Amino acid sequence: MYGFYMHVMWITAALTYLSANGLTKEEDSMDSEDGAEAARTIDAGDCFSSATASPSNEEKARCCSKWRCQCSCWCDCDPFSLLRRMFLDPLSAMSSDDLLRLYTVSPSKHFDFAVVTFSRTFYYAGLSSQAFFLYYVHDVIRLHSDPEAAVATLAVVGQCAGAITCYPVGWFSDTYCGGRRRPFVYGACLLLAGGNLALLGCRTMSQAIGVCALLGAANGVYLTMDTSLAVDTLPKEATAEEKRDADDATKECIDAERGDKSLPRGGSDGRGSIVRSKERGKDIHRKEEDGSAQLLGVWGVAGFVGTALGPLVGGPLLYIFGTVTGDNGADGNNDDDNYSGEEYSWFGYCLLFSMSATSFLLSALVLRWVRAKDV
Repeated sequence: MYGFYMHVMWITAALTYLSANGLTKEEDSMDSEDGAEAARTIDAGDCFSSATASPSNEEKARCCSKWRCQCSCWCDCDPFSLLRRMFLDPLSAMSSDDLLRLYTVSPSKHFDFAVVTFSRTFYYAGLSSQAFFLYYVHDVIRLHSDPEAAVATLAVVGQCAGAITCYPVGWFSDTYCGGRRRPFVYGACLLLAGGNLALLGCRTMSQAIGVCALLGAANGVYLTMDTSLAVDTLPKEATAEEKRDADDATKECIDAERGDKSLPRGGSDGRGSIVRSKERGKDIHRKEEDGSAQLLGVWGVAGFVGTALGPLVGGPLLYIFGTVTGDNGADGNNDDDNYSGEEYSWFGYCLLFSMSATSFLLSALVLRWVRAKDV
């Protein structure tokens, strides 16, 4: 089944590539010039066969050219050529500065959006503690028989709670709060931090389900408001009038530079107009340097960075300070025949979830730097 899917994918990509490069249009134009008689496809062997009637030199050249075009096209449709044309060629045409700009947000140009992106990194660093939930259910809740089913139940509860809260909080923010987002983010981060600490006090599955429902609802609020906050802090696109002003400023700058050659030494008025024209044009064109899609891409990458950093810190904390071996387990009270003799202590999870709670609080604290007052 997987092989069939791969074949369908490559055939689709090949047809897309052929269509995008206008091969069908080229063949149609060739056929229209030749007329109905020359529209018939000439077999490759007929081009060089001497047994049939000899075609004219023009027909020979046209046939060979068409055959070479088809062969070249099919050679370019192999998987490696397609990947090279889609990914390697565009990247090789870019400079290192262009590549760096694709994955960065300039704080000097987009300060508020950079702050929101930084806050998102802390949020996902705190959320990544969920990677250790299987161990938590096994070691703290003491479900040794089937911890995987328990984790699946907690995940479903959290997702359903988030789905319930995400839409109402957005509607309430737009309708009654004038589009303000940060107060909801502050509240969600406080609930997330408190919920992670509350996990340390859970000893039954019912208690864990209640806390995970709270965490899921807070996640729904945060994700809705964080996405809205990112969109609200995106740079506004330049209008048509502003683009015309930028073009006029560029023309003024060119004319001023030409006239600057005739200025006497010390003529600061002409040079000052050049500087002012340049700055006015830069201010308008700066809005178009970084597109909204590219900035949102960097904002999305910040989530992956936080997801990677969280376990990178929390994993060693849990392993170094929480590893417990022995016949009695982590809390000295083990009656389960499925106990493996190695688990992590409550103190290790205390450090892990405290790190997670701190990340959530930092995510809220960073948003205090946003300069816009109406978000």
